[in-house]
Amino acid sequence: MKILFVYNANKDPVSALVGYVHKVFRPSTYPCELCALTYHNFGERSEWKDFRKERGENVEFRYIREFENTFSLRPEYPVVLSQEGEELSIVMSREQIQSCKDVTELIERIKMALKNEG
Repeated sequence: MKILFVYNANKDPVSALVGYVHKVFRPSTYPCELCALTYHNFGERSEWKDFRKERGENVEFRYIREFENTFSLRPEYPVVLSQEGEELSIVMSREQIQSCKDVTELIERIKMALKNEG
């Protein structure tokens, strides 16, 4: 099973710059809760990096355009999905991600959801 994390952002340089400035100066209105939980202003949170390494190669990160160019599913972003073959299932919805108070809670909830799914 592969886990897909889809950010509520795009990867082009302009979007990245606008997102960074937005996150620094108006973090409460930053549109990607997944980004806000897993990254701080200077890079990836160490706890998130450890979680990614623990999951190994079965983890993939996508931005909106990349995801929509590959899959027909159009969930609200950000979203965490599981993929078995061509089948996608929502592991954590946007609302569930938004309700996490920090990266620790996000990781715990992802692990719990995956345990219940598998």
